[in-house]
Order: sequence, then structure tokens, then C-alpha cells
Amino acid sequence: MEFGIFIKNTLVIAAVLAVAFLSQQTFLKSAGNNLYLRSSKQSSVYLAQIGNFVETNILPEVSGEVNKNKELIAGEITKQKNTLAQNIWGNIKNYFAAKFSSAFGTEVK
Repeated sequence: MEFGIFIKNTLVIAAVLAVAFLSQQTFLKSAGNNLYLRSSKQSSVYLAQIGNFVETNILPEVSGEVNKNKELIAGEITKQKNTLAQNIWGNIKNYFAAKFSSAFGTEVK
């Protein structure tokens, strides 16, 4: 199974590189454009399938976990916000205290 996935991924990479190379060649420009158009149609199908998979399988699980821990998350965000504000205010206070003490020759504790 892993070898099959490796082969599939290798073919997809080769196709992308071929499209990139052919689209830059003047004498193969029309062939490159046709290949690009066909591959973009196929990739849009894959992207739609991936979107449906994420919407049906992953999103409900993630949103359920977020809803379960919403209060905990909100509390942690508030705590981190307050800690950040205290640290910033402390740094500003220390900065101006150091500037004041150097300007007036006093020592700030």
C-alpha cells in the first residue's frame, strides 16, 4: 500500500513539473496549456472531495472539542492577555524609571 502511494505521489509531482516545463516552452505552449487545463479540472475534483471530507469528518470533531473547552480557552486567553499587559507595563515603567534616574542622578528601586 505504501509503495502504491509513493508511485501515485511521484506521478503527480512529475505531472506538475511537466506542466511547468511545457508551459515555458514556446513551441509546446499549446500542448502545455491543454495539459494544464485538463489537470486543473482533475485537481478541482480532488479539492472538492478533500473539502467534503474535511467538512464531514474533521470539522465536527474539532468544533465539538472547541465547544467543550470554550470556557477554559476563554479563561486562558484572558489570563495570557493580563500577563502580557502586566509585563509590558512593567517594562515601560522600568524603562522610564531608568531614564528618569539617569537624567536626574537618582536611584530608582
